[in-house]
Amino acid sequence: AQFDKIPPEKRMEMLRLLAQGAPKKKREPPTIRPTGRTDKVGGIACHEVEVLRDGEKQREVCVADWKAAGITKADLTALHDLNAFEDETVGGMGGRAQDDALELFDLLDGLPVRVRTFRGGQPRTELRVVKIERKAVDTKLFEVPEGYKKRELSISVPGKRGIAPGVG
Repeated sequence: AQFDKIPPEKRMEMLRLLAQGAPKKKREPPTIRPTGRTDKVGGIACHEVEVLRDGEKQREVCVADWKAAGITKADLTALHDLNAFEDETVGGMGGRAQDDALELFDLLDGLPVRVRTFRGGQPRTELRVVKIERKAVDTKLFEVPEGYKKRELSISVPGKRGIAPGVG
């Protein structure tokens, strides 16, 4: 009953904070340890490093020199912006893996072209670059599709109906 008395703007702010979950704990950066191995991924030469946290290997990353990859760190600005947007909008609900690969770019000083994740010392996943190319993107891809209709989304809590109209 008290929640219903809160002004809608304040309710929206409270729901946004709830959706973010608990504040992220500031963690020490992971340890990056070169393995001395080199490889080629997607035709791009790279050197392998291990990413450790608290002494446990979490990733093996094959890192290509920016020049060899044919891109710059600035080319990835949109990915960083998308990452920040995701943190703001879904926060802890996103279920992203710890040590997001984007977080490693500054530490690695190169482009991760292969990332193997580990849990409990066992390999879990592998992501790899297959091809890097530059090409123009048709602006029509960003136009609102014909027939699109804006709809309001409301979040409800059991026992309460439509407590946050317009969310989403």
